[in-house]
Amino acid sequence: MFVKRAMLVAAIGLTGCGGNPFTGNPDSGSGDNSGNAEYGTALNAALTMNSMAYDAGKDELVVNNIPFDGATAANGQAVYARQGGLGATGFGRYENVAGDLNYYAVFRRSDSGAVEGGAFQTGDYVTPGTGGAAVRRTGNVNLPSTGEYTFTGEYAAVRSFDASATAPVGVQYITGSSNLSLDFGDFDGVGAVIGTITGRNLYAEDGSLIGPMNDYVTFAAGEIDRANGKISGGTVVNRTVTTELGTGSWSAVIGGTNGTEIAGIIVFEGEGAGANGNTMRETGILIATRP
Repeated sequence: MFVKRAMLVAAIGLTGCGGNPFTGNPDSGSGDNSGNAEYGTALNAALTMNSMAYDAGKDELVVNNIPFDGATAANGQAVYARQGGLGATGFGRYENVAGDLNYYAVFRRSDSGAVEGGAFQTGDYVTPGTGGAAVRRTGNVNLPSTGEYTFTGEYAAVRSFDASATAPVGVQYITGSSNLSLDFGDFDGVGAVIGTITGRNLYAEDGSLIGPMNDYVTFAAGEIDRANGKISGGTVVNRTVTTELGTGSWSAVIGGTNGTEIAGIIVFEGEGAGANGNTMRETGILIATRP
């Protein structure tokens, strides 16, 4: 890992001189045009991934359009293998099996298999770097026309840092509890959504627990796209009781036969709890269900 990070620091200097320090296999895969998926590309320009597929038999992820993660799959995409779990959650930790940079991911498929999501980051840049996020439902969905519903579940994220004054500091993982309220009747035509991520815990790059965090995440202002079963346009705030730490955006897909499950992408940037003054990006996934 040290060698790869040293290469990246050198690469930044070469870029300014028009150099091309990496000559690995190009990522020649294609993007996902499915109407059942949402990607983080619209939420943050650094989240470049445009395709993610889960191979349950091998417990691997195959992804497209993340640079330097090793395009070794037959279709020109990159493979991420499971490294273990993350606390007491249903999320797994995954890492790319090849490539010039080390990428770390969290992924979970819901217990029913109706929705799934994954988030990807690297700690090998001296900025938060590139990555990706995706959520998907595995079938059609029929949404309620009215009513207020509460969804509860889990959250996991990867975060990386702007450590330009020092050597790259790698990545950290986050877990938490997700709670969302959806009103399908009001506002007229678009509904309303509010939610929180609480009970957050911090983990090291190897998945070992560092400890509980004193911050939480709120998200709101999303609009329900009834025709496509998605939520878009939402805002995110990360804060402690007294201080705002970061802001960002979120989106989601609604799954299950009657809209009983949600998979959402949450991404925000800011100082972040425990970031020691560095700018941080957190890229996370929530999986939540209702009765």
